Amino acid sequence: MFKTLFFALLVALFVASCESKSEVGIGDGSPDTDTDADTDGDSDSDSDSDSDGDTDGDTDGDTDSECAEIETEADNVLEPVDIIIVVDNSGSMTAESGFAQTNLNSFSTQITSSGVDAHIVLISADTDQDADEGICIAAPLGNGTCPNDTNLPNYLHVAQSVSSTDALSQIVNTYTQWQSMLRVGSHRHFIVISDDNSSDTAAWFTGQLAGLGINEFIFHAITAPVDDMTPVCVLNPAAHQCCMLVLGFGICIAAGHGVVYEELVTQTGGIWGDLCLQNFGPVFNQVATVATDVSLVCEWVIPDPPIGEVFVSNMVNVDYIDGSSVTHPIGYVASPGDCSSVTHGWYYDDPSNPTMIYVCPQTCDWIQLDPDAKIVIKFGCETEVAIPE
Repeated sequence: MFKTLFFALLVALFVASCESKSEVGIGDGSPDTDTDADTDGDSDSDSDSDSDGDTDGDTDGDTDSECAEIETEADNVLEPVDIIIVVDNSGSMTAESGFAQTNLNSFSTQITSSGVDAHIVLISADTDQDADEGICIAAPLGNGTCPNDTNLPNYLHVAQSVSSTDALSQIVNTYTQWQSMLRVGSHRHFIVISDDNSSDTAAWFTGQLAGLGINEFIFHAITAPVDDMTPVCVLNPAAHQCCMLVLGFGICIAAGHGVVYEELVTQTGGIWGDLCLQNFGPVFNQVATVATDVSLVCEWVIPDPPIGEVFVSNMVNVDYIDGSSVTHPIGYVASPGDCSSVTHGWYYDDPSNPTMIYVCPQTCDWIQLDPDAKIVIKFGCETEVAIPE
């Protein structure tokens, strides 16, 4: 009898104990139904209150908490333009030097007013070297202090006297003096104003530039289309603007037909102007139109994150917003070599220490079709990787 009562008492205590444990957690003293020691009230073994098995407190199954995304619009700028202008300082160029001097300020203003960042280099004698054919540019392009009219960072005057036939060789010879004005990725333009031909060939010039690392450029010229042996001048002095009747003879007042310069214009798709018309304004306007035909750059300096945020390289995303305000997310690729495997993508200049963001070539072409394109860099969310094609 005593044994039976004792056994019944043990059973009753065991049942009571089990019922108690089912309320506070099996063996861990917590008020939930799992076997961990937390008190979050769910059925998993982490410390948050969801049931997805991670520790971030959301229900998406990843290991990152939901982000507080902050957007910063990148500085969208047009591709830079670098222009090298050479003016012949020979004695027959007095009037033409004045025309060039008169038109350079309006030319530069036309370019910069379009939003293009232009660097302009003038290779020509200054007014100290040559009082008649030398050039000095007033403000705002130059500084107006003659003869030292250089006005950096946008205008550099290389004070070099240019003779009748050496404009091309002077471009090459003075390269070290204007090299610093060239920007990586800029559009390069050369303009020669001369009433003579070049003693150097077009092939020599392009070869010399290639040796200096300048492989793509557009060449423009304002030159004479006739020379002193042109039959039309001899037979009919009124047939062309450069033909004149002098001492009873029909001659050409230009020193020579600028054949080499015309060849370079044709090869590079540039603008040619007739020096004999003595009207440089329309030619400069055409050159300015060509020079400003540029696109948005496809690289951006990573902006500083908003106040209170810290830059984390794997917590950055990039969106392209088109002219219709439609947002197009662009996925990340690890390197330029991965661009060929995705439809669109962006990458860092240096993944270990990034300072720049670049987009893949096909993405660049896509964005540049839209003159109203905007690039938004977003901080605070896990980087979205580009999906392979």
